[in-house]
Amino acid sequence: MNTTPTTTENLWWTTVAFGGNPAPRGPWSSYEDAVAAVDRWARRLGADAGSLIATHSLRLHAYRTRAAARAADISDAPGTHGCVAIRSL
Repeated sequence: MNTTPTTTENLWWTTVAFGGNPAPRGPWSSYEDAVAAVDRWARRLGADAGSLIATHSLRLHAYRTRAAARAADISDAPGTHGCVAIRSL
């Protein structure tokens, strides 16, 4: 599930997950920073990281404002609550 904004925007990225979010929450001001933070977290966890990502359906959501990213929910879809993009991990 990948949706990408059609224009260049300053977005805030955060992780969202079902059943609680075991990963770093964010928000980060770039997609690259968000991925790097999740990668560092996954390296610390080792073998358990893959199962946690799959079990919780961990993904990255992008929002137009930092406040919206801090209030992110797994049920947000592009066009709701300021969410503009979703990327799977």
